[in-house]
Amino acid sequence: MLKFALALGISAEWLTGQSSSSSAVRRSNPVQFFNSPAWSTVRFAGGSPQDYETAFVLAECAVLLAPRDFLILNTLGVAQFRTGRYSEARETLKKTT
Repeated sequence: MLKFALALGISAEWLTGQSSSSSAVRRSNPVQFFNSPAWSTVRFAGGSPQDYETAFVLAECAVLLAPRDFLILNTLGVAQFRTGRYSEARETLKKTT
């Protein structure tokens, strides 16, 4: 699982434009490595569809690593909502309560 998380981390660096200096963060807390930029993007309305789609992918990666964490699920639910995946968002957000 850790190797998978590290591979996803490299992909996330490419998607988010973060430098390799973030590799220490990726190794120390891979869930937050994916969730933090996703949440920073989706928590406000008015973002670009491309940014929301990137955040959605990052949120999905975080959920793969922490499938029962309600904060991570919340990020995914909001990302699904922002990308027009309304029925999926509803089901995901139900899991956070």
